[in-house]
Amino acid sequence: MTQMIPTKLTGKQLADEGIALAQSHAEFVTPNWGERIMSLFEAWVRKQDEQFTITHFRLYVAEHHPDLVPPSSNAWGAVGRLAQRRGLVRITGSMPSICRYTKGHSVRTYVRAV
Repeated sequence: MTQMIPTKLTGKQLADEGIALAQSHAEFVTPNWGERIMSLFEAWVRKQDEQFTITHFRLYVAEHHPDLVPPSSNAWGAVGRLAQRRGLVRITGSMPSICRYTKGHSVRTYVRAV
């Protein structure tokens, strides 16, 4: 019998798992959170003429749609990834985070692609 040796996950794989878990929890707490937040993001991004980060959108949601703030901030990672897959945004680079929770971290910057 062969012994299964657990493989180490890469940083990206761990991030993907964390985002998926947080998104699933957001869906449990707020039914259809993913589609609702992406619909809101699509409308918001159409008004963006400058480079932005997902944190800018997070702040907008917190102020104008607090019912869509997910229980875990990790769920926000899904927004950028889905937006890219749907062709809504294009990555332009990175900048230091403006969020107090991720201070000092580099975050992706985007421009709208629609």
